[in-house]
Amino acid sequence: MRPTFRPGALLAALALLGCGTTGGTGGPDRALPAGLEDAAAGVVTVWSRTDGRAPARLGAGWRAEGDVLVSTVMGLRCPSEQAASGASLSLTRVIAYEPGGTDTSCSYAAPGPRGAVVTVYATRAPGRTPLGLFEEAAASIAQVFGDLEAVPLKGFPPGSVSGTGHVAGYALPAGRGPAPLAKPYDRVTAVWTVSADGTHVKARATYPADEARAEEVATGLVSEAAADVLGPQPTV
Repeated sequence: MRPTFRPGALLAALALLGCGTTGGTGGPDRALPAGLEDAAAGVVTVWSRTDGRAPARLGAGWRAEGDVLVSTVMGLRCPSEQAASGASLSLTRVIAYEPGGTDTSCSYAAPGPRGAVVTVYATRAPGRTPLGLFEEAAASIAQVFGDLEAVPLKGFPPGSVSGTGHVAGYALPAGRGPAPLAKPYDRVTAVWTVSADGTHVKARATYPADEARAEEVATGLVSEAAADVLGPQPTV
């Protein structure tokens, strides 16, 4: 029997190799409905596919390089399309969680109600530890979905990322996701974190359990983000 994930058992889940567009990496996950801008809290939608915002309107802290949106503060790069082994994700939204540009995210989605969703975050938070960041990300999954069975993921390929990395995946029962399915465990929600010198990269994803390519794309996104944001470091 697979172990069951509970908020009080995070360290046990670390021995095993996230979903949607929630919160910045630098603090507890915060839900942000599509199109919402909270200027008072410093949270703004930098770009959204639904509002057709042109790259010229990105504002300070961001620039467009062809079909890639780039954070000039964090170095996070948000390509309009991400593909691997035939699986494809399209950029849907870019969010800044504070006005200084040190906490931001890119969200991606595959087409259809069963399509994978992935959000990649980058933040500069010297007071945060790699393990603390991962524990908060995993705990936020438990807050949304309750107790979940942990499932193994492939994790980062050797030498693919720099810094300290953690990965965890959990089986999402039918009826607990955006598009309930007939089988009990054919959706996975997962989290990846990579940290170095007080700078952190996190990815949250939800995808069909039988879609190995979705895991490959999500791992590729966070690995590329870690390389862009963290720069050369000793590899994991």
